[in-house]
Amino acid sequence: MELIRNEKGLFMYENGEEVGKAICRYSEDAVDILHVIVKPEMRGNGLAAVLVERVVDDAEKENKEIIPTCSYARAWLKEHK
Repeated sequence: MELIRNEKGLFMYENGEEVGKAICRYSEDAVDILHVIVKPEMRGNGLAAVLVERVVDDAEKENKEIIPTCSYARAWLKEHK
């Protein structure tokens, strides 16, 4: 799996094909996780957790507030942080 971050979020690729993404809104002091989406045939493999964990780790390294607008991200944070 390859993870690529750009101004719209974090994107996950397998063999060059996008299999998941965490759509985010970045600001100077915060990261808002808007949506986490995984291809239906790839669900149940922990990919959404990998995406959220990476976004959160990056935000923490950059000393940014994490805003979990996405219900999955909110549940993940409640369980893991």
